[in-house]
Amino acid sequence: MQSTNRPHLSKRQPRLIGGIRQDKSTWDPEGGWWTLQGMHGNDTDALTRWSGSQLWMPTQLPGRILGMFQATLGNNQHFFFMSNGSLYRTAADGSGIQTLVTGDGTSVYDAKAFGNMFFFTNGIQNNRKILSDLRVQNIGIAAPASAPVPSAGAAGTKTGTYFYVLTYKNSTSGAESNQSIPSASLTVTAQNIILNSFPAPTDSQVDTFVLYRTTANGGVYLKVAELALSTTTYTDSVADTALGIRASIYRDVPPTCEYLEVYNGMMFYAGFARPFHNRVMPSEVLLPEAVSQFNVYDLDPDDNDEVTGMKNFGQSIAVYKNNALFLGSGDSPDSLTFVKTRVKEGSLGHFGI
Repeated sequence: MQSTNRPHLSKRQPRLIGGIRQDKSTWDPEGGWWTLQGMHGNDTDALTRWSGSQLWMPTQLPGRILGMFQATLGNNQHFFFMSNGSLYRTAADGSGIQTLVTGDGTSVYDAKAFGNMFFFTNGIQNNRKILSDLRVQNIGIAAPASAPVPSAGAAGTKTGTYFYVLTYKNSTSGAESNQSIPSASLTVTAQNIILNSFPAPTDSQVDTFVLYRTTANGGVYLKVAELALSTTTYTDSVADTALGIRASIYRDVPPTCEYLEVYNGMMFYAGFARPFHNRVMPSEVLLPEAVSQFNVYDLDPDDNDEVTGMKNFGQSIAVYKNNALFLGSGDSPDSLTFVKTRVKEGSLGHFGI
């Protein structure tokens, strides 16, 4: 009878190693980057032994390596390293080491890839992402403080009372903010409408205005146009029948958090500051930067415990506390179900999951 223990990993490309706990090994990972040779694994593809290591890149970072992540952004594979509150990256061949983030103190990051973006958090600074061109930007976009001001224009297509709202958009990542507060109402008869006083964004990732309005005497905001940030005046001549998609109200910015996980096309955020330390917040499906205050899940908020990490676990998402384990399931952020298991010992931290 053949053994089921197969050396899966021995036929693969050498894997990068570094950051081994110094209290568990005499090997000092701060002298460069190494690859493992002659690797073997078990049926679950876990690394069990290796025959040696080889220097991969001699570059030495200024501090102890606290973690590594691998992600493919666009067509390029990258390794990301965290050390003493800084985040570094290098290409898969070890070339082009680059400092992406500095000044985060002694922060340890959690990170996940989603699409062509690399998301990372530390529970202190804003949640951030790295685009395929390696630009670092905040996750999510805050809504404009106001809508542009409407006034009656020349003869045109509109008769009735209208309202407008505005959003900000990042055309590279696809992220769009929640809508602004509505404009003042404007009633016209067979006229176009002129919009002025577009509020300038303070977030550098924003490169587009998205304008929405109601139909005549209506209450639902539909898309009018996407406009350049240089726009100061816009004449709305779009007929009600030519309006586009409805403005979303589910595009809040994810609050600063410690933990990330991807499940069923949603990005899950957790590890929020008290009093929301028991909360899990999923994004909209395929919109990892868009969350909603209406779609939050507080797991036993009165048990004097806190979420310590998350992990995609087969058909479920496992949410750990120090002394509990919850399994969540569902395919939409507004209809998830979380069940508390009989497990009484959870995890003290997400790197132990």
